[in-house]
Amino acid sequence: MRASEEHKEETLVIYNSEENELSINRDKSGGGVTGISRCVLKPAADGTVKLHLFVDRSSIEVFGNDGRVAASNRIYPHLDNTGLDLYARSGTAKLLRLDVWKLESGGL
Repeated sequence: MRASEEHKEETLVIYNSEENELSINRDKSGGGVTGISRCVLKPAADGTVKLHLFVDRSSIEVFGNDGRVAASNRIYPHLDNTGLDLYARSGTAKLLRLDVWKLESGGL
């Protein structure tokens, strides 16, 4: 999320299906706190993992399987880093739906 083209700055949201682990890696997310947040996220009864991600200028929130797990992290990427990459390592993943909305300024 919010990746630069050369991936010098990025926030990684990773689901490890072998470990049933969801993680958010902020080691290259711009200024501020770095580190990796982790939680257990088991697949639903039908074997799927559903993720809802909300990203704005300084935060990322991830909800797994309709809120069974939730994580919120502060990130500080440069404003021009708006890239998004989706991929699978050592296996396959199927993206069933992707919705993108532009958030309007609250005027604060």
